[in-house]
Amino acid sequence: MLFEGMHNIAYEIKDVQPDVNGLLGRYEIEVVIFFKNRNKNFTLIRSSVNHGFAKGCNLGTLYAAEKNYEYILFLNNDTVVESNFFPIMKKTLEKCDAVIPQIRYYHDKNLIWNCGGNITKYGKRIYFFANKKINDVQIEDKDFLISFATGCALMFRTHFFIKLGLFSEKFFFGEEDVDLALRMKAARAKILCSPKAVIYHKVGASLAGDNDRAINKSYIHYLNRFVNMKLHLGIEWWLWIFPSIIKVMINNKKISKLKLKSNIIFTMNLLFDAINLNSVDKAKFQTVIKKGYPSA
Repeated sequence: MLFEGMHNIAYEIKDVQPDVNGLLGRYEIEVVIFFKNRNKNFTLIRSSVNHGFAKGCNLGTLYAAEKNYEYILFLNNDTVVESNFFPIMKKTLEKCDAVIPQIRYYHDKNLIWNCGGNITKYGKRIYFFANKKINDVQIEDKDFLISFATGCALMFRTHFFIKLGLFSEKFFFGEEDVDLALRMKAARAKILCSPKAVIYHKVGASLAGDNDRAINKSYIHYLNRFVNMKLHLGIEWWLWIFPSIIKVMINNKKISKLKLKSNIIFTMNLLFDAINLNSVDKAKFQTVIKKGYPSA
């Protein structure tokens, strides 16, 4: 799988020790592969375990810093890009701290997934142009300000992202972009969407499954949010949590079709975990996705 599609690209595998130094132990790196295609070089670093999105991105960032790379681009592996998206984003980054492209759905390339959005201190997000047909909206070519940027495609200067504190590694799956947006908002960082840069996202490809798995995934989603907001809001969290619990129960009834007893069990487990946890690590994620939450 690692070499699929690489048969026309020359590559060589290097000893990892000289190239990653102190990163080796922390990230359990097992191989570093260098690809050469014409005048361009690519480096692929593979860990022996799945660290999750945030920690994997942080590994890439620290490696980039070690190699004195000026820019870093985080890009989901379930995306397809227009050939000119990168130079457009790089140009935009000259006048801001972070930049995202216009993101459309892969299955319908005329349908916008989103162009980022705005976020409040309480984690509420409003997306720009979400689920709009490209011919039904007027998106100007000029860049525009946003305060929330999805981790699907996000570009920084390397030193700025490290100064910001990297992605939080408290969450194994999801929520790292919300946490990052709240920290960037507090730091008054300038984020732009560059709509002329376009990519296509295969939305939802990372965690498909049956209804039980979907409910377990929603539990992780809510738990991530509750823990994250607890860390950001402090004492205000206790005022934020009760309306949020009511919203969760309404969503469970409308979307997941949970009956009252199951809904109460879901919510009580969620509240208990949110009060007692300060992270949602890989072990917690795997337990919930595979076995669910306690049913009684």
